[in-house]
Amino acid sequence: DAIAWDGIVWWPVALGRRTDGCNRCRGSALSWLRDPYQAGSQEVAEQGLAPYQGVDVHVIGGAGGRGSQTGDFFYGDNRRPFTEGGMWGILRVLPKPSCTSTAPVRLLDGAAWS
Repeated sequence: DAIAWDGIVWWPVALGRRTDGCNRCRGSALSWLRDPYQAGSQEVAEQGLAPYQGVDVHVIGGAGGRGSQTGDFFYGDNRRPFTEGGMWGILRVLPKPSCTSTAPVRLLDGAAWS
Protein backbone atom coordinates (compact mmCIF):
# COMPACT_ATOMS: atom_id res chain seq x y z
CA ASP A 1 0.00 0.00 0.00
CA ALA A 2 1.05 3.59 -0.60
CA ILE A 3 -0.44 7.02 -0.01
CA ALA A 4 -1.15 9.15 -3.10
CA TRP A 5 1.93 11.18 -4.08
CA ASP A 6 4.31 8.91 -2.11
CA GLY A 7 7.46 8.46 -4.12
CA ILE A 8 7.80 4.85 -5.24
CA VAL A 9 10.55 2.91 -7.00
CA TRP A 10 9.92 -0.52 -8.46
CA TRP A 11 12.67 -2.94 -9.57
CA PRO A 12 11.39 -5.44 -12.13
CA VAL A 13 13.92 -8.11 -13.14
CA ALA A 14 13.62 -10.64 -15.97
CA LEU A 15 14.66 -14.05 -14.69
CA GLY A 16 15.78 -17.00 -16.76
CA ARG A 17 18.00 -17.75 -19.72
CA ARG A 18 15.33 -18.50 -22.28
CA THR A 19 15.31 -16.50 -25.47
CA ASP A 20 11.58 -16.80 -26.17
CA GLY A 21 11.33 -13.02 -26.23
CA CYS A 22 11.56 -10.21 -23.76
CA ASN A 23 9.51 -9.93 -20.62
CA ARG A 24 7.27 -6.88 -20.67
CA CYS A 25 6.98 -4.98 -17.40
CA ARG A 26 3.95 -2.75 -17.11
CA GLY A 27 2.32 -0.58 -14.48
CA SER A 28 -1.26 0.31 -15.40
CA ALA A 29 -1.85 4.07 -15.68
CA LEU A 30 1.66 4.73 -14.31
CA SER A 31 4.63 5.98 -16.32
CA TRP A 32 8.37 6.33 -15.80
CA LEU A 33 11.51 7.36 -17.67
CA ARG A 34 13.13 4.53 -19.63
CA ASP A 35 16.47 5.51 -18.05
CA PRO A 36 15.93 7.75 -15.00
CA TYR A 37 19.65 8.58 -14.90
CA GLN A 38 19.80 9.90 -18.50
CA ALA A 39 18.68 13.48 -19.24
CA GLY A 40 15.91 13.60 -21.85
CA SER A 41 15.02 9.93 -21.46
CA GLN A 42 11.79 8.70 -23.08
CA GLU A 43 8.70 8.39 -20.88
CA VAL A 44 7.12 4.93 -21.05
CA ALA A 45 4.30 2.95 -19.45
CA GLU A 46 5.65 -0.45 -20.50
CA GLN A 47 9.22 -1.65 -20.97
CA GLY A 48 10.77 -4.80 -22.38
CA LEU A 49 13.43 -6.64 -20.41
CA ALA A 50 15.93 -9.19 -21.74
CA PRO A 51 16.81 -12.25 -19.63
CA TYR A 52 18.58 -11.25 -16.39
CA GLN A 53 18.03 -7.55 -17.13
CA GLY A 54 16.59 -5.22 -14.48
CA VAL A 55 15.53 -1.59 -14.46
CA ASP A 56 14.86 1.12 -11.87
CA VAL A 57 11.28 2.32 -12.33
CA HIS A 58 10.81 5.72 -10.65
CA VAL A 59 7.08 6.33 -11.11
CA ILE A 60 6.42 9.87 -12.34
CA GLY A 61 4.23 11.67 -9.83
CA GLY A 62 4.73 8.95 -7.22
CA ALA A 63 1.98 6.58 -6.14
CA GLY A 64 -1.11 7.23 -8.23
CA GLY A 65 0.87 8.90 -11.02
CA ARG A 66 0.67 12.57 -11.99
CA GLY A 67 -2.98 12.85 -10.98
CA SER A 68 -2.49 11.20 -7.59
CA GLN A 69 -5.22 8.71 -8.47
CA THR A 70 -6.31 6.31 -5.76
CA GLY A 71 -7.27 2.68 -6.23
CA ASP A 72 -5.63 -0.57 -7.29
CA PHE A 73 -2.95 -0.55 -9.99
CA PHE A 74 -1.79 -3.72 -11.77
CA TYR A 75 1.93 -4.19 -12.29
CA GLY A 76 3.80 -7.10 -13.74
CA ASP A 77 4.62 -8.96 -16.93
CA ASN A 78 2.27 -8.04 -19.74
CA ARG A 79 2.36 -11.48 -21.41
CA ARG A 80 -0.57 -13.64 -20.31
CA PRO A 81 1.34 -16.90 -19.60
CA PHE A 82 3.67 -15.02 -17.26
CA THR A 83 0.79 -13.21 -15.57
CA GLU A 84 -0.95 -16.57 -15.07
CA GLY A 85 2.34 -17.90 -13.67
CA GLY A 86 2.29 -15.28 -10.92
CA MET A 87 4.51 -12.49 -12.27
CA TRP A 88 2.17 -9.67 -11.25
CA GLY A 89 0.95 -7.69 -8.29
CA ILE A 90 -1.37 -4.92 -7.16
CA LEU A 91 -0.24 -1.53 -5.88
CA ARG A 92 -3.03 -0.16 -3.68
CA VAL A 93 -2.93 3.65 -3.53
CA LEU A 94 -4.83 5.22 -0.64
CA PRO A 95 -5.94 8.87 -0.43
CA LYS A 96 -3.92 11.32 1.62
CA PRO A 97 -5.27 11.44 5.16
CA SER A 98 -7.49 14.48 5.57
CA CYS A 99 -7.54 14.40 9.34
CA THR A 100 -5.57 17.19 10.99
CA SER A 101 -6.48 16.18 14.52
CA THR A 102 -3.81 16.53 17.17
CA ALA A 103 -5.52 14.07 19.51
CA PRO A 104 -2.99 11.70 21.08
CA VAL A 105 -2.89 8.09 19.99
CA ARG A 106 -4.32 5.85 22.69
CA LEU A 107 -3.65 2.18 23.27
CA LEU A 108 -6.56 -0.28 23.33
CA ASP A 109 -6.65 -0.14 27.14
CA GLY A 110 -7.08 3.67 26.97
CA ALA A 111 -3.55 4.52 28.12
CA ALA A 112 -1.77 7.33 26.28
CA TRP A 113 0.95 6.40 23.77
CA SER A 114 4.38 7.34 25.06
